[in-house]
Amino acid sequence: MNIFGYIKKYGNFSFKEKPFTDVDALILVTLSYLNFELYIEKGESMRIGDIPDNSIVRLCAGEFTTKPNEKMIRLLKTKKRYQNIEVKYIRSVHDKLNTIQFFAMTLIIPDYYPFICLRGTDLTLVGWKEDLMLLIDKVIPSQVEALNYTDYISKKINGPFLIGGHSKGGNHAMFAAIYARQHIQDRINKAYIFDAPGFKDRNIFGLDKYVRVKDKIVQFVPKNDVVGCLLYTPKNKLIVKAKSVHFLQHNPYAWAINKEGNFKYSKKETKSVKARRRTLIQWINLISVEDCEFMIDKMVNSLGGIDSILSYRLHLIALKFKSFITNHIGYSKDVRKRLTRLMLLYFKIWRESWKYYLKNPNED
Repeated sequence: MNIFGYIKKYGNFSFKEKPFTDVDALILVTLSYLNFELYIEKGESMRIGDIPDNSIVRLCAGEFTTKPNEKMIRLLKTKKRYQNIEVKYIRSVHDKLNTIQFFAMTLIIPDYYPFICLRGTDLTLVGWKEDLMLLIDKVIPSQVEALNYTDYISKKINGPFLIGGHSKGGNHAMFAAIYARQHIQDRINKAYIFDAPGFKDRNIFGLDKYVRVKDKIVQFVPKNDVVGCLLYTPKNKLIVKAKSVHFLQHNPYAWAINKEGNFKYSKKETKSVKARRRTLIQWINLISVEDCEFMIDKMVNSLGGIDSILSYRLHLIALKFKSFITNHIGYSKDVRKRLTRLMLLYFKIWRESWKYYLKNPNED
């Protein structure tokens, strides 16, 4: 079964009757993609069960998974397990000038710990450009936002708490858990990291700050992972089976759950996942920061610039691919030559990485 089957099967059990699970954590961090900032003013809160039916479409609009999100929230608001959860302490930042896309909320869960949930990448090009900045910068602005938000929430709530996120939200959660002040780290019960990219700086995993929380960080990735294998990440991942392929496994609704209500796991990463990780890391280490910034700039421009919405641009590509290429990637000869050099280097490293893992399948 998937998330929907889990909610239907266990939704009428309180957290006292059936203890909180990793699947519950995935369901709740997925809620961070909903537009609660449109409905909850500063200092206010909203119970899941009180979400008006006529607001659900707008609440869930603007995501790749809009329809599944609508279905999920209609289920959650009728289930004893979830309907009394409060959504509180909304923080939203969308800054084109400084390339920041950040959203956080805290869930007050009856009979369990408060849960800081951090949103992943939305469909704006601001969000996607910020993702690409992970390739250049050791710290990006939204990571600092996540750290500051965690510090703020630690003063609003008492006792232990959870933190987590999916995709870039998981990266934010891991950053906040590692760099929080020690007395806040001590209060973190668990950090749930769902298919999140890692960090450019591998030294982060040698810091005392990381050592203090490493056993609290639980990272989940789908079997044929495309996102959670990017850059340097902790090695103790849990590999979840998914009912989809390649990038589509990034979708939480594709993750497989067994009849006991736990994720179905695989024992090891695929060769493809290892090759993708090795390729990106080696490529980033071989090219200059200027070349990386150049690639990011051209990728964003080819999709219509920082003001664009990704779903709209992808729609245009699907309808008129030739026109899209002509209008948005009609670069000068020098630019095309530079882009070609960088992409050929990437594919050269990918071929070498693939051959390496064919010969050494058990290597990390």
